[in-house]
Amino acid sequence: MSGIRLGAAMLLALAATAQADGLDETETVIRTALEARARERESAEQNQATEHQHARHRVLARARADEHDRLVAELLHEADEESRGLAADPRVDFTLDLHPASSDVLLGALQDAESDDSAGVDQGDKTGTNPIAFTFDLRLYNEHQWLNTAGDGDQNVTTLEFRAPLLDGKLQFRVKARVIDIDADLNGDGVADADDSGFGDTDLRFLVVPHVDMANKFAFAVGLEIFLDTASEDVLGAGSTALGPQVFAVFFKPFDSPYIDLFAPAYQHRFSVDGNDVNQSLIDLFFLKTAKDKSWWMLLDPQFILDHETGKDFILIDAEFGLMVGAPGHSIYVRPSVGIGGDRPYDASFEAGYKIIW
Repeated sequence: MSGIRLGAAMLLALAATAQADGLDETETVIRTALEARARERESAEQNQATEHQHARHRVLARARADEHDRLVAELLHEADEESRGLAADPRVDFTLDLHPASSDVLLGALQDAESDDSAGVDQGDKTGTNPIAFTFDLRLYNEHQWLNTAGDGDQNVTTLEFRAPLLDGKLQFRVKARVIDIDADLNGDGVADADDSGFGDTDLRFLVVPHVDMANKFAFAVGLEIFLDTASEDVLGAGSTALGPQVFAVFFKPFDSPYIDLFAPAYQHRFSVDGNDVNQSLIDLFFLKTAKDKSWWMLLDPQFILDHETGKDFILIDAEFGLMVGAPGHSIYVRPSVGIGGDRPYDASFEAGYKIIW
């Protein structure tokens, strides 16, 4: 009997041990499963974060691509406008070998896009302020001058000016015709020694642009101005027919200054061709600032004049403010001026005008 009880006890002990071992194995299985699920969840979260980061990069890439396409489209439009307005059509070089400059304009515009965040949409420069923009241009303006005379002196000059591109845009033609009214006491004796009105002198100009390099934002032009003695009275004109060859450079966005969009220094020498003593030098500095949308502009134009025959010299300083109005290409402007130096022709002047550019 005791043997039977011992066997039963051993069976029970074995059963208990087996049950304990089974519980430990089950716990191990459960723990392993939970750890595997945790790893799967962690991996899924990492994959989700990675996909989110990739999606963000794709969105940013699309945004950059859209912005790049928009900017390139704007620059292509700007280059197209500059190719018409900034002498990008074929021009005449010094050997009279015609060459197109449109590729230079486009290259410069695209290069500027990478370095100049301020590059905006050029909707066409119709301000008439770019000296090498060969457009059709009609201007009517009136200038009143307070003359530098011994007594009181005033002069009113009304000018009609027309400009046109010729030879498929390779050449610009300009003509100015004037009507003048003068009332001046030249000797300070209270008597108006000059009291006349009528037609003044007429001048013509032909201008070409031999070189345009928009990659370096530079161009230069050469021209010939012809001063015709067409005044109806001697006091209303210079009294001679003269020629005035000229050369000037144009710097776009010079000095990296946000206040100057264009700088155009020029030199002209004027001499008579009819036997009269005319021998003058003119140095002209031209600073221009325009609105990004070309809706307004401001300029400063100092001029230094030296008369080699008489030894006289003086300075004229003009300032101008203009505003686009009404239909495209229409603008108005005012241009006050002061004279400096004892030989100045006037103390001050004020000009107002209307321009149509097409």
